[in-house]
Amino acid sequence: MDSLRRRGYAYAIGAFEFADNIRLNILDVLKPYETPPDISRNAKGLQGKLCIITGGNAGIGKAFAEAAFRHGAHIILACRSRSRGAAAAKAIEQSIATGEGNVEVRELDLASLASVQRFAHAINAERRHVDILVCNAGIMAPSQRSETSDGFENQFQVNYLGHWLLAYELFRGQDQGSEMQQRSRAGMRSAPEGKKEQLDAQGNFAGARRLIFLSSMTHRAGHLDFSNLQLERGYTGFQGYANSKLATLLAAKEWNRRFRACDSTRQDISVAVHPGLVDTELARGWLTGADVSGIQLQPVVAPLARMLAPWLLISTKRAVDQLMLAATGPPLQVAGQYIAHGKPRRPSSEAEDAFLAKKLWSITCQLTSLQEGHGH
Repeated sequence: MDSLRRRGYAYAIGAFEFADNIRLNILDVLKPYETPPDISRNAKGLQGKLCIITGGNAGIGKAFAEAAFRHGAHIILACRSRSRGAAAAKAIEQSIATGEGNVEVRELDLASLASVQRFAHAINAERRHVDILVCNAGIMAPSQRSETSDGFENQFQVNYLGHWLLAYELFRGQDQGSEMQQRSRAGMRSAPEGKKEQLDAQGNFAGARRLIFLSSMTHRAGHLDFSNLQLERGYTGFQGYANSKLATLLAAKEWNRRFRACDSTRQDISVAVHPGLVDTELARGWLTGADVSGIQLQPVVAPLARMLAPWLLISTKRAVDQLMLAATGPPLQVAGQYIAHGKPRRPSSEAEDAFLAKKLWSITCQLTSLQEGHGH
């Protein structure tokens, strides 16, 4: 009964969001959408920063990469297909002649934990400081349950587990080699009195990192049953997607708690973002597939969905601004928050459960064969 109630609530919110998207799209026809001035102003802080974007070869990931590149960021597109990533990188560089950064492509398959570790170790071996990690890549509600080569349900691993491990390996490796961590252990508090850490215009400490997880309003239908975490029983594509997005939101909250607990002056932060129901191939594929609670409605829904998609789904420009707020907004405004519709919002009660987040962290360590207890 609880499952039906959560699902019904999520569907109701989804229907409301579709209706609001229609309103926004009508407004965009009357007057084209413009990025809010504060987001444009804060985006200037991307100059010279290194930003890794998973799934950056298409959809929201590519659109955000273009925006960040335009503001002078150095971009790494972390893609399963190196050829598609290379095509996206070329398109970004050619479309934005004023970009002051550069775009490179690295192979990353989130469905393989070994691939995730190779990617992170290669970045850390180059001693490059990652300023922003955008965990964007994902799978959306496939009708048939399948498993990765590691033995996990596909959505759970690609949307959540692979991203969690990527963040863990990247940040742990960077912390182990960072001078700041060594200074912290040696006792930074003995520094000359009155000396303060450098802050930028947005209130970020020098070297501060941002970890951004893409979640979804569908997290409200999610429920983590640790005895059936891989949905071996009762699988539906929608439930698997909702559970993975609840897990990413819990992870964002727990990462931020652990960042705050670290003995570091860097003030790293983690943020979860619901970018909206966005006009991408992923969303259109879900609309036309129409797997709702295991019921295949494609013959009925697909033609209608194709016709209505431009009105039901918002532009990538609006979605990018959600991500830009998470990536460059004032830390006190966005740290540990769930960003949706342009501002921090309250997620589901389960997503706010700190005990559940800690339990998920512990189980995730076990699933990825890591020892719990690292500073993060």
